[in-house]
Amino acid sequence: MLFLVPLVGPWFGLGYEQSKVLFFFLGMTLAGVLWLKDKPKIKWTPLKLGGLGFLGILGVSSILGISPKDSLLGVEPYYQGFILYAFLFLFFLLVSASGIKEEIWAKTLLLSSLIVSFFATGDYVLLNFFHQNIPTYSGRVVSTFGQPNFYAGFLLLGMPFLGRLGRWGELGMLGAGVGILISGSRIAIVLMLVLLVLFFLGKLKNKLFFWGGGILCAVILGGFLYLSGDTPSGLIWQEFTLPQFTRFDQFAPADGAVEKRYYIWPIVWETIKERPILGYGLENIYPAWQKYFAVNYHAFFEENLKQSSVLIRLKDLGIDRSHNYVLDLLVFSGVLGLLGWLGVVGLMLKKVKSWPIFASLILYLIWVQFQNQSIIHLIYFWLLAGIIDPDLVGVDRESKS
Repeated sequence: MLFLVPLVGPWFGLGYEQSKVLFFFLGMTLAGVLWLKDKPKIKWTPLKLGGLGFLGILGVSSILGISPKDSLLGVEPYYQGFILYAFLFLFFLLVSASGIKEEIWAKTLLLSSLIVSFFATGDYVLLNFFHQNIPTYSGRVVSTFGQPNFYAGFLLLGMPFLGRLGRWGELGMLGAGVGILISGSRIAIVLMLVLLVLFFLGKLKNKLFFWGGGILCAVILGGFLYLSGDTPSGLIWQEFTLPQFTRFDQFAPADGAVEKRYYIWPIVWETIKERPILGYGLENIYPAWQKYFAVNYHAFFEENLKQSSVLIRLKDLGIDRSHNYVLDLLVFSGVLGLLGWLGVVGLMLKKVKSWPIFASLILYLIWVQFQNQSIIHLIYFWLLAGIIDPDLVGVDRESKS
């Protein structure tokens, strides 16, 4: 599943994400049946109990939410309903019981990421040099994911694993780096550069060079963040500084772009305050968004005594994610769901012993605060949980057989 799901493209008229989710369902159903035939004994560690508790909270919030059917099955484009989370938990249990070594997971990610990067690079060449008509997202190549940020995130998260594979791993990191650069995903590019600098600093034996390089890296990163917020082409400027010039009671920017986190996050937060304990159920951000505007739209205008083009455009946006997983969880399952997820993360951080896995987990936690998730990013998170929390019962049984 880890190798194949990233490579699944649209098939039988289905979209990229829908195809990946369906393939994951079929594969995990087969794997689960084969596993159950062996009558496994699960060792219920604190991490497994925490994951089960988190799954239970998602189930309760989905049943009591706006649309239990949508929360159960998921809706387009992501199809990340309760059934998917249940299969992800099964995947976690299977990884934990498998006894597969970390090096094998690294080699699997190496092969998969090289293929994803190969498709991205090939599409980039065909699009920009041969002017072929290929699938793109806002003019950016999409590889096998349908969205450049999705495939860039997958390549980024696997890079810490590749560092332990010697020359082949370095080749994989080079291929992943090329794929990330041509994706145009700014947060992926920044995190990749930081990761690569830390990787090469770690190879330095001289402590003076190591600390000098680390300080230089921190200065360069600080300068980048400053310029990013101080220049019109910067990421922070585009997402946060520019929107500050246009309040809700004024007109939208000249380019009409109101799909900014600066505008979206405050409204998402207001919807959270309406149902803070258990939220609205999985996949119900858009209904919560619509409900907020239905209740507050006219009152807002009466208070400001003028029409707001920003608010009009926000009202008509089809928001299905907030580009921040913490906010998404608060909408989906309220404070209880967020605490359940943080509990799982805390147990993972407490138990992790491998630096590549620790770095991958930290990258993931940073990534999901700024980007939406494909199914493969969710798979990746539960993969890390399974590796961190091996089921010794399953490993012993396998070794004896």
